Amino acid sequence: MGNASIVRCMGGYLLYCPTPESDFNHNTPGALRGATQSKALPQQENARAGPMWQGDTAIGFACRPDPVGAGASSGRYNFPTGRMPGRTKGIIRTMKAAWFESFGPAREVLRVGEFDQAAPGPGEVLVALHASAVNPSDTKKRAGAMPALLDGGPVVPHSDGAGIIAAVGDGVHEGRVGERVWVYQAQHGRRFGTAAGYVAVEASRAPPLPDPAGFDVGACLGIPAMTAHRCVFQDGPVTGQKLLVTGGAGRVGWYAVQLASQAGAEVIATASNDADLQVCLDAGACAVVNHGEPGWAEAVLEKTGGSRIDRVIDVDFGGNLEQVLGVVRTGGAIATYASMGDTEPAIPFYRMMYLDLTVHLVIVYDMPEAAKRHAIADINGHLEAGTLRHRITHRLPLADVAEAHELIEMGGFRGCVVLDIQ
Repeated sequence: MGNASIVRCMGGYLLYCPTPESDFNHNTPGALRGATQSKALPQQENARAGPMWQGDTAIGFACRPDPVGAGASSGRYNFPTGRMPGRTKGIIRTMKAAWFESFGPAREVLRVGEFDQAAPGPGEVLVALHASAVNPSDTKKRAGAMPALLDGGPVVPHSDGAGIIAAVGDGVHEGRVGERVWVYQAQHGRRFGTAAGYVAVEASRAPPLPDPAGFDVGACLGIPAMTAHRCVFQDGPVTGQKLLVTGGAGRVGWYAVQLASQAGAEVIATASNDADLQVCLDAGACAVVNHGEPGWAEAVLEKTGGSRIDRVIDVDFGGNLEQVLGVVRTGGAIATYASMGDTEPAIPFYRMMYLDLTVHLVIVYDMPEAAKRHAIADINGHLEAGTLRHRITHRLPLADVAEAHELIEMGGFRGCVVLDIQ
């Protein structure tokens, strides 16, 4: 190994290999950017070094801590190797992670143990995660909603999280190392999400987390807050408009009520009980009606003095459509992000056509990049000012990931479920 050395990279160690190509048959190995200090392999971490191989060729060394303690599932899976031109390929160290290799109930398929972590590739950052949030889409994926998801191997779940950038790949400014960030879309179109000690993601998927917000709050922003922002602002500013938010006490609806009311809209929300009614009022709604009562559209019009609604942010398109059509104005818009009451709703085409309606089906992952940047800028502005309220109902350790999934599936509470990672 000659003059190779171990370098520290925000909590991890990797081998810096300034050796010629002939030694390892690799293109000019170099240090992972973000490494800040060289030092000997720390004995107090009970780490052990070993060679990394590509075929029969040694390309570097990795140091790994001892296996996790008793009670964790056995087994280890390798994350895909980061490909950084001119830099050592391979892992930094092992990490704790949760994963599943088959679809099914949470307690039957979710495992917790050691994974080998990857280095960030070009344009990516490596985030040392402190928190990971569980969303309904995460539990549905685990249950088998996307049958091809496991074709490439085991999946580390969860799209949303928060932590600190530990290293960066080519094309990312080194000054981002040490930055607090919130992570979104980590497990969209790929197998490795935030239920782990580290995740490598595109740099744009790790926006800065303003200091006033904790990592637990940061983990709750990706799906709920960004979806709410898109639904509220997809058709432009809402100042002076009347907005109806169905399910205003839900995870997305609650953020939608806050964002819309603080942007100058008159917000009418729906809820199903007195407690949720008060939650909506506290979030900024001018009035709330009970969507559990028949003909609740009439109650909405009573609250508005007969004026019809400009925009609807809807939690259940199929289940609410008949009532929504009774309150939305001609030329109005419906932005909907779910349809659990009727997953294949029949649409009264001519009735909707004569209302000249615009209907937006919102999925946060495939929002235009400009819309994502808009949402991030607005959300971070609120975090800086402390003008958004957040609800974290359950916090559990990573080892209890199965319980966290079950909580989301059972429902019956309002707020986010967050796993503490570090």
